[in-house]
Amino acid sequence: MPTLSIVAPAYNEAELVGEFVRRVRTAVEPTGLDFEIVLVDDGSRDEMYGRIEALHAGDHRVKAVRLSRNFGQEAAIQAGLQFASGDAVVLMDADLQDPPELLPEMIAKWKEGVRVVLAERMSRGESWPRRTATRLFHWLFRRLSRSEERGDVGLFSLVDRRVVDTLRQMPERHRYLRGLRAYVGFSRASVSYERPRREGQPRQSLGKLIRLAADSLFSFSSVPLRMSLFMGLIVSALCMSYALFLVVLRILSLCFPDSPFGQFEEAYGFTGFTTIAVAILFLGGVQLIAIGIIGEYLGRIYEEVKRRPNYVVERTLGLEVPADQQRG
Repeated sequence: MPTLSIVAPAYNEAELVGEFVRRVRTAVEPTGLDFEIVLVDDGSRDEMYGRIEALHAGDHRVKAVRLSRNFGQEAAIQAGLQFASGDAVVLMDADLQDPPELLPEMIAKWKEGVRVVLAERMSRGESWPRRTATRLFHWLFRRLSRSEERGDVGLFSLVDRRVVDTLRQMPERHRYLRGLRAYVGFSRASVSYERPRREGQPRQSLGKLIRLAADSLFSFSSVPLRMSLFMGLIVSALCMSYALFLVVLRILSLCFPDSPFGQFEEAYGFTGFTTIAVAILFLGGVQLIAIGIIGEYLGRIYEEVKRRPNYVVERTLGLEVPADQQRG
């Protein structure tokens, strides 16, 4: 019989983890699949892991991976994929914004032979500024990386074991699962749902979202490097054109001092300190932008060659820890 793993990264979700497990069991049990729920505790500071232990005592299908500190959602997802043993793996948040009731429909599509089943949000339960920024990011990501990943698709998905094994072979440190999932390809389908608005503050801070956006853009595209090159070419062309214009204007004004050329040169020659200062500041800004873009790529290369683990497992519950999975 096919087996299913539900991998859910969680951070400080002590109040919701019990309800999450209950709703997942209610949704999956009628499908007849053997399943496990792998909760990845991303260094929570509340009582979440203790509640997971209580859930495991009552149902051994509830399992857990506890990371030694908060490594971030992408690292927690990677850890969950390493431990998931199912023929198919569901990736979803444990905060109940991803409705477990959608799982039977996703499982049905997987049984039809679809390798990747995406949950597509018809609406986002977020504030207007956050929603607008998210849409702008996804639009920019698709343009720069030429990815086919839609902006209304997030973590919530079901992936076949073949896809999981392919994702596990990608050891890069700066990970963006949505981009990797689109990169590996395979047949895919989608199901739609309404995402409810979450009360309180978002779990992912603005700083984490900005870092995730930078990781996704710089990991999947070299366009920023080309943009800095094109910017340099454009600025050089403008400067040369302006210099040629001034030379020609100067020659004409000397040859015909009483002509309109001479009057124009006298009025609009742009000579003096102001012109030099503006040119230097403008060129300096362009150079700093180019250096910053190159620095982002160099920094990521530096992180990759150090080969530090993406995560460190502190303990597991109901799962064995192979030696090669102690470090991500």
